[in-house]
Amino acid sequence: MHQVLLCSSQGTIPLSDVFPKLIHDQSASVRASLFAYVGDTLVHWAPVNRYSYADRLLPVLFAGVVDELDSISETSREKLDQLGKTCSQDLVEAGIVNHVDATDEVDTGLKHVVHLCYDASIKRLLSESNDFIANKKATSLAALNEFLVYVSADDLVRSNKWVIQRLMMIMAGPATTTAISISVDPSVQQQIDKVVCAIGRLLSWPILLDQLLPRLSKTNLLAESSHLPASTTVLVIFDILLILSRDNDTLRPLESLTDHDRQRIKTTFKAPYLAPYMKPAEITTLETSF
Repeated sequence: MHQVLLCSSQGTIPLSDVFPKLIHDQSASVRASLFAYVGDTLVHWAPVNRYSYADRLLPVLFAGVVDELDSISETSREKLDQLGKTCSQDLVEAGIVNHVDATDEVDTGLKHVVHLCYDASIKRLLSESNDFIANKKATSLAALNEFLVYVSADDLVRSNKWVIQRLMMIMAGPATTTAISISVDPSVQQQIDKVVCAIGRLLSWPILLDQLLPRLSKTNLLAESSHLPASTTVLVIFDILLILSRDNDTLRPLESLTDHDRQRIKTTFKAPYLAPYMKPAEITTLETSF
């Protein structure tokens, strides 16, 4: 196991494939051992190793937090909390902060380590969330949602272009035709909704719309600049906006939308060339939602 943990991401294929297989292993004892070992390793490693390899190990531990068995999920959560406290202590010992309140240790520490390994970790989580097997995809999306709890708005803002691109690919799934609807497993859709809302809470409406609406221009649709068929691009962006309009817990509710942004949404979807890609009921839903 230690060899796997230390293996370079450019290492051999058998080693690089071990984690995804173990995360979804049918044996509860295998999964329990994996998450416990990963958690203990991150907690007890020296800081230099902890932060050097966290980008590979944190996604594994977050997967443990959302395991289907409560005993495994609770143990993984305990390990994650221990890691947060350890990382808070690292901040104090490094002189970055003078003191961290006991009530804030977990959040402060986890936000610190997530910030340091953000790029590699979120790429790994997004990649694993594009699995074609529904239960694996749902688990990976749930882990991504847990990870996003500790992501800073600044990190997501600077990476929002490729994060939204990958999110669109995940939502599209295997849809590569001109079908007018995308069929998604209910368990997967539930997790997609949570991830979309989590991202919506970290990005302002103007930033979101600047990433989404230009993809619906006639030029970009014809060029398939979103790496998806035009019909799929339209439906995925429609779904993202609809999910956000239903998110009652978002920190940026619809009331925060300016009249200008509302008009941008409506004007974009009223474009005549988008009509063939949408059902009349969907256009009505958009009108009433915004």
